[in-house]
Amino acid sequence: MKLTPRQCEAVDVNLIRRDTCVIAGPGSGKTTVLVEAFRGLVQAGVPPLRILAITFTEKAANQMKKRLTEAFKSDSKLRIQIERAYVSTVHGFCARLLRENAIYAGIDPQFRVLDEREAESVAHKTAGAVLDEMLATQPDAMRPLLRGVASTDLGAAVLEVYDVLRAAGAAIETLAHESDPRPEPANLEQVLNTIETLKAESLPGWTAKQREHWQAVLEWALKPAPVVASRSP
Repeated sequence: MKLTPRQCEAVDVNLIRRDTCVIAGPGSGKTTVLVEAFRGLVQAGVPPLRILAITFTEKAANQMKKRLTEAFKSDSKLRIQIERAYVSTVHGFCARLLRENAIYAGIDPQFRVLDEREAESVAHKTAGAVLDEMLATQPDAMRPLLRGVASTDLGAAVLEVYDVLRAAGAAIETLAHESDPRPEPANLEQVLNTIETLKAESLPGWTAKQREHWQAVLEWALKPAPVVASRSP
């Protein structure tokens, strides 16, 4: 199989006796590189059960297992080890690790991994139940939250914040020490000054929709203030 220079570097046994991460776009040969790297390590004497290969989809994991089994089909001992090797998705590896150590983990070995739809449903139900309990037991603490969240579904809003924190690798405890990231609201004078600045610019790169909206704002800003007449009673 012909590999590119970068792919050859990625599968070089002299360079991959360490943790390796393959990052590339769809259809660029990530699975092929992982398979060749795995095969190179095995051929260099590394036992298959000492190699952890992680990919993101079940399809890619199954494809890797199939190709590796085919590559070592003439060696029954290696083929059996490869069939038992840790080649899977992240959640597949974690589930296998927990099942193999269920007693130490203190969990039922017959557990199953929820799919995305089930997990989302459980998360929403749990968030709703917790918020209801907090509202019943800590009403004073909950009222500011209810007033401050611009959403009719507080549970969904809380889960959205949690997802953002998790993606950023931040702990919930850090929120208490963070300053409010929202800017101070602008007053009318600041708005008019910004409009005056934009009037002097050519606005390169603006779309037709943006220019249309800008024109409406400009017309509003240049509109004379209404004269209010009043008389004494």
